[in-house]
Amino acid sequence: MKKTTRKIVFLLFLALFLVSAPTVVMYTAGYRLNLERFSLVKTGVFALSTLPKGATVIIDDKSTEKETTLILKDAMPGEHLVRLEKDSYLPWAKKLEVKENETTFVQKAILFLVGEPVLKVAEKYLTFSFDSRGEKIAFALQEEGWVEIWSRTLASNEEKLLLRLPQNSVDKLELSWLIDSETLLVKKTSGLSETQQTIDQNGNSKILENKLSEWQRDTNQLLYVSPTETGANLVLKNSNDAEQTLASLPTGNYEFLTAPPSLVLLQDKTQRKIILIDDRGVDQPILLNTEAIMAVWNPQNPKQLLYISDFEVHIFDAEKMADELLTRVSTPIISTAWQPTAADIFYADSKNLYALELDRRGEGRNIFTLATMDNIEAFVPTSDGKILYLVGTRGSEVGLFERGLME
Repeated sequence: MKKTTRKIVFLLFLALFLVSAPTVVMYTAGYRLNLERFSLVKTGVFALSTLPKGATVIIDDKSTEKETTLILKDAMPGEHLVRLEKDSYLPWAKKLEVKENETTFVQKAILFLVGEPVLKVAEKYLTFSFDSRGEKIAFALQEEGWVEIWSRTLASNEEKLLLRLPQNSVDKLELSWLIDSETLLVKKTSGLSETQQTIDQNGNSKILENKLSEWQRDTNQLLYVSPTETGANLVLKNSNDAEQTLASLPTGNYEFLTAPPSLVLLQDKTQRKIILIDDRGVDQPILLNTEAIMAVWNPQNPKQLLYISDFEVHIFDAEKMADELLTRVSTPIISTAWQPTAADIFYADSKNLYALELDRRGEGRNIFTLATMDNIEAFVPTSDGKILYLVGTRGSEVGLFERGLME
């Protein structure tokens, strides 16, 4: 090879190195060429996880051939359609924006099984109540002149007869579980007389002297609502019988609902309202006074209250003093519940049961239809989020149904 030729070859290799070396360095550092703008841009990262794991990740209709949990580097800045698919599960999809040198997270997106509710027990209840953990259902049946109150463990179908009442002594019956999910509260109305009693799982019964308008916080404190000429007062009474008025309330028929420390939650079923009160003696104790037919505390954040009115679903954050409207619908809502991780909430009208995702990025929250029936009376998810139980009617089937959510 002539000296001139060798010099030319050397210069060509040198030029190639000078061009390629910076390109390799820039590529390794996460820069890419944006062909639309013909400029170098810094890429971003996708961090994707699902519950359950093992969902195939599809970006802009192209499969990555990888499954969650996944960190996907070198994502071009801009909006991308992310789709998560797993066999036997409803697909999850959302448009998400990637920014230069930043990570876009999808944290434990909830995937729900494809399926319909399956009839578990064929029964027509006089009244019933699910416990908050989705472990038990209490129900009343009419049997040959008696009203029988039963408890059923949902997973095993084990039943216990708790109480028998003469049918002619019951005009109205209401059942509800106390917070321990082991004790049942029975409200019985006969004529103008109303009695309240608790029953444990061994059938031990106790007549309550303090009605639901009184709440024994602990052995030293009693909260109660005292009527006044212009409304009512929320009063705290200590062991020395000293009383302190915590808040002035409008006239109402109040019941105490479960609440975290320093908060009191009252429900007026007659006026279909809830009132949330700060009980620490502050100048403005009433934090929330609004129309609501049901309210449930977030299992992951005890200061967040999920509540529903006839046509709206809200979350109130007592710490941030913020009320967020999640959705507004045209059909009356009958019930609501948190998905146990609090990434989604459930709500139902009389015919349809939905899961609503709280992540509102992209074009809005995902809504999944989990059940469609002729009638839905109530529902409850289990504490592990794998099963949802509901009472309702589908065709000729009436009773307790089971809907699998994840395996």
